[in-house]
Amino acid sequence: MRDFFRDLGEFRLVRTIFALWEKISEFGLTPEFHGTVRKREILLNRAMAIAAFYDFVVTTLMMITIGSVAIVKGEYSVLLSILVFGSVFWVVGAAMAGLLWLRHLRIPLFISLDRSNGVEYLGYSLTIIMLLLAGLMLPYKALFFSFAVAVTAVLPVIPKRRSYDNFIKIFLFVCTVGIFFSIVHWHDTRAPLIDMPNWTVPFFSVAMPLGAICLVFLVGSYVASESEKSEAALDLERGKNAKLHQESEKLLLNILPAPIAAELKAAGRAEPQLYEKVTVLFTDFVGFTSIAEKLSAKELVGELDRCFSYFDSVAEKYGLEKLKTIGDAYMAAGGIPVVNTTHPFDCALAALEIQSFMGQMREIKTNQNLPYWELRLGMHVGPLVAGVVGEKKFAYDVWGDTVNTASRMESSGEAGAINLSKDLYEEIKFLFDCEYRGRVAAKNKGEIDMYFLLGLKPKYSVSGLGRVPNGDFKDLYARLKSGAKLVAKA
Repeated sequence: MRDFFRDLGEFRLVRTIFALWEKISEFGLTPEFHGTVRKREILLNRAMAIAAFYDFVVTTLMMITIGSVAIVKGEYSVLLSILVFGSVFWVVGAAMAGLLWLRHLRIPLFISLDRSNGVEYLGYSLTIIMLLLAGLMLPYKALFFSFAVAVTAVLPVIPKRRSYDNFIKIFLFVCTVGIFFSIVHWHDTRAPLIDMPNWTVPFFSVAMPLGAICLVFLVGSYVASESEKSEAALDLERGKNAKLHQESEKLLLNILPAPIAAELKAAGRAEPQLYEKVTVLFTDFVGFTSIAEKLSAKELVGELDRCFSYFDSVAEKYGLEKLKTIGDAYMAAGGIPVVNTTHPFDCALAALEIQSFMGQMREIKTNQNLPYWELRLGMHVGPLVAGVVGEKKFAYDVWGDTVNTASRMESSGEAGAINLSKDLYEEIKFLFDCEYRGRVAAKNKGEIDMYFLLGLKPKYSVSGLGRVPNGDFKDLYARLKSGAKLVAKA
């Protein structure tokens, strides 16, 4: 069928008719008409065009056919009757064509966008008049039922723009039904205004339903098209909403830990929580300011992004929660928001991997005669409070002396080294090698016992190099994760 219409469209006459049809369909439409309103206005133009075509062309063809047969038969009264019948329908058709032309001229009164439904109701009234006249003039009452149904089917398409539009539609529907039954009663009690012989029945049997079929087809195709497009639009909207929801969820989880985000969505706020033991890790670049002065803004941000992106991947690998970056400083913690028993070891492994990465970066930069950053790392373990602060631009943050001490571990450390507090050393000393530094002065803290983290003990690392955990470490780690405790041998 599609190929048939495509081949049909190759004929110049057909293309001309289609072009005219499209032009008539857009009579009175301006750029402000869009969406459903535009489709309804196009439907209205097409309905009036079909009505005008029916009143002029179909009626004229019927007049010519019946008139020619009447002349041949010598029934000149039939010729006169069909001329009267056709003239009446020409007047109605002219009114319909006039409405279309007024819309083509864009006269505001006859263009219904956000003004009134006057043009719809006027066209509908003309159709009812046509139905009434045909019913009174012709003797074939059975032919008007389908036409009445078709006319009624147009009513729901007229949009509601005012509070009383539904009442007008109900009134017009009642008028249509009333006229139909009045025509039936007229034919049961009186003679039609035009006396037509029986041989004209086939002509009217074809011509009268033709208009009804056109209207039903037009309205049906519109409704089917709208339904299909509405479903497609709905599916598209659902897809967009789902995608937007996924993006929002992803963005929220990039800002807040998953449990905190869930609590915030469910309750509207996240309660601060006290944690008995959390390991906090700080990093800071040594000589950042002096090297930053030699780089362009783009190069500086690129270098920071390269380093911090790697730190993020390491934090994710070992189950740490990245808290924030401040300038060239990076902060993460283990054991929050989900409590676990392995966070001291997780932070130690993460610190060693970050240290190794920065060592590789230093080697590459040195071979290229480029400036490089050294990194200080500091860690401490202890109690703290964690939660979300603020009502805008939410941030998951931590507070307490543990945080301050971890920061002092970093600032009191040395370039390229991982500095630990004594508390953290006691947590990891059975699995990691550490070097005691002695008591080191820390700002506002006095002298504190500090240690350098050197690496894994040889028995727990691959090839005894102290960097990559081996199978023994992983077995022990699994037991620690299950709640087991490390106990010193007597």
